[in-house]
Amino acid sequence: MKKFLLLALIFVSAVLAAKTINCEGTYTGHLQGIDCDGQFIYWSFTNTIVKTDMDGKIVKKVKATSHSGDPCLLNGKLYVPVNKGAFNKPKGKSKDFIHVYNAETLEFIKEVATPEYDHGAGAIAAWNGHLWLTGGLPDGAPGNIILEYTEELEFVKRHDSAGFTSAGIQTLKHMFGYWWYGVYDKPANVLCDDNFVIVARPRGPS
Repeated sequence: MKKFLLLALIFVSAVLAAKTINCEGTYTGHLQGIDCDGQFIYWSFTNTIVKTDMDGKIVKKVKATSHSGDPCLLNGKLYVPVNKGAFNKPKGKSKDFIHVYNAETLEFIKEVATPEYDHGAGAIAAWNGHLWLTGGLPDGAPGNIILEYTEELEFVKRHDSAGFTSAGIQTLKHMFGYWWYGVYDKPANVLCDDNFVIVARPRGPS
């Protein structure tokens, strides 16, 4: 437990020490998530993808399909989950895809259907050379679902993560050796090991 508390303290300290970066411009919908390569920040709003410098100044922006979700970068490409149907409903109500963009230009490359996800694709992360997709969750579900894909978006495996969170997982990232879920519940962070087993619910700054 001390290790997890130390990780939480490191995370909170990093957030408190970081400068505030505001994305230039105003957008409909709301911010779904971001990723960063150390030189640029990639912001996914509900129907707009924005690339800024590290001060939040726009470098490029493009219209995106609603509902675009929390994105990730991998080898020069930006991957964005998209649900054209309903969220948090039983199987058959969502219409899930991954949209792929050129990270340098934000040129749209392709759309790939992900029918393996049943409840509204909403967040994607890159780790170990693969892509990991998650999203919405209907009430009463036993736990969250994370789907593993190759970089070419070939389906690999479903991973079940015990522990219900309201409306599933909103943001997903692997960092500090753990999976971090951003959720609507309080605390809003869920810390999992590499097997998606919950090990802590650290509180961020209030």
